[in-house]
Amino acid sequence: FTTPLPVIAAMSFSTFMWGTGAPNIFALLAKATHPRVSATAGGIFNGLGNFAGALSPAVMGALIAFTHSMDSGLIFLAVMAAVGCVLLLPLLRRY
Repeated sequence: FTTPLPVIAAMSFSTFMWGTGAPNIFALLAKATHPRVSATAGGIFNGLGNFAGALSPAVMGALIAFTHSMDSGLIFLAVMAAVGCVLLLPLLRRY
Protein backbone atom coordinates (compact mmCIF):
# COMPACT_ATOMS: atom_id res chain seq x y z
CA PHE A 1 0.00 0.00 0.00
CA THR A 2 1.15 3.51 -0.67
CA THR A 3 -1.06 4.88 2.09
CA PRO A 4 -1.72 3.37 5.52
CA LEU A 5 -5.45 4.14 5.35
CA PRO A 6 -6.59 0.67 4.13
CA VAL A 7 -4.59 -1.01 6.89
CA ILE A 8 -5.95 1.38 9.51
CA ALA A 9 -9.50 0.78 8.25
CA ALA A 10 -9.09 -3.01 8.27
CA MET A 11 -7.60 -3.04 11.77
CA SER A 12 -10.30 -0.70 13.07
CA PHE A 13 -13.03 -2.89 11.59
CA SER A 14 -11.41 -6.00 13.07
CA THR A 15 -11.24 -4.42 16.52
CA PHE A 16 -14.84 -3.25 16.24
CA MET A 17 -16.04 -6.75 15.32
CA TRP A 18 -14.03 -8.32 18.16
CA GLY A 19 -15.57 -5.81 20.55
CA THR A 20 -19.09 -6.73 19.47
CA GLY A 21 -18.46 -10.47 19.78
CA ALA A 22 -16.46 -10.74 23.00
CA PRO A 23 -19.30 -9.96 25.43
CA ASN A 24 -21.37 -12.72 23.84
CA ILE A 25 -18.68 -15.30 24.58
CA PHE A 26 -18.66 -14.39 28.28
CA ALA A 27 -22.47 -14.49 28.38
CA LEU A 28 -22.43 -17.94 26.79
CA LEU A 29 -19.82 -19.08 29.32
CA ALA A 30 -22.00 -17.88 32.20
CA LYS A 31 -25.01 -19.69 30.75
CA ALA A 32 -23.09 -22.92 30.10
CA THR A 33 -21.67 -23.24 33.62
CA HIS A 34 -23.28 -23.80 37.00
CA PRO A 35 -23.67 -20.54 38.98
CA ARG A 36 -21.36 -21.84 41.72
CA VAL A 37 -18.46 -22.27 39.30
CA SER A 38 -19.15 -19.58 36.71
CA ALA A 39 -16.63 -17.16 38.24
CA THR A 40 -13.96 -19.87 38.31
CA ALA A 41 -14.78 -20.85 34.74
CA GLY A 42 -14.56 -17.19 33.73
CA GLY A 43 -11.15 -16.88 35.36
CA ILE A 44 -9.84 -20.00 33.65
CA PHE A 45 -11.29 -18.84 30.33
CA ASN A 46 -9.72 -15.41 30.73
CA GLY A 47 -6.37 -16.90 31.76
CA LEU A 48 -6.28 -19.21 28.75
CA GLY A 49 -7.26 -16.31 26.52
CA ASN A 50 -4.40 -14.21 27.89
CA PHE A 51 -2.00 -17.12 27.39
CA ALA A 52 -3.13 -17.51 23.78
CA GLY A 53 -2.82 -13.76 23.32
CA ALA A 54 0.81 -13.96 24.43
CA LEU A 55 1.62 -17.15 22.51
CA SER A 56 0.07 -16.19 19.17
CA PRO A 57 2.48 -13.34 18.34
CA ALA A 58 5.42 -15.60 19.17
CA VAL A 59 4.10 -18.35 16.89
CA MET A 60 3.35 -15.82 14.16
CA GLY A 61 6.84 -14.35 14.46
CA ALA A 62 8.43 -17.79 14.29
CA LEU A 63 6.39 -18.70 11.21
CA ILE A 64 7.23 -15.42 9.49
CA ALA A 65 10.93 -15.77 10.35
CA PHE A 66 11.01 -19.38 9.15
CA THR A 67 9.14 -18.79 5.87
CA HIS A 68 10.23 -15.18 5.25
CA SER A 69 6.62 -14.38 4.37
CA MET A 70 3.81 -12.59 6.16
CA ASP A 71 1.38 -14.95 4.44
CA SER A 72 2.22 -17.79 6.83
CA GLY A 73 1.39 -15.63 9.85
CA LEU A 74 -1.92 -14.54 8.36
CA ILE A 75 -2.78 -18.12 7.40
CA PHE A 76 -2.04 -19.16 10.98
CA LEU A 77 -4.49 -16.54 12.25
CA ALA A 78 -7.16 -17.60 9.76
CA VAL A 79 -6.76 -21.28 10.67
CA MET A 80 -6.97 -20.53 14.40
CA ALA A 81 -10.12 -18.45 13.84
CA ALA A 82 -11.69 -21.27 11.81
CA VAL A 83 -10.79 -23.85 14.47
CA GLY A 84 -12.36 -21.64 17.13
CA CYS A 85 -15.55 -21.33 15.08
CA VAL A 86 -15.75 -25.09 14.56
CA LEU A 87 -15.23 -25.74 18.28
CA LEU A 88 -18.09 -23.37 19.13
CA LEU A 89 -20.54 -24.88 16.61
CA PRO A 90 -21.90 -27.57 18.99
CA LEU A 91 -22.86 -24.82 21.43
CA LEU A 92 -25.15 -23.18 18.87
CA ARG A 93 -27.71 -25.97 19.14
CA ARG A 94 -27.33 -26.41 22.87
CA TYR A 95 -27.68 -22.76 23.88
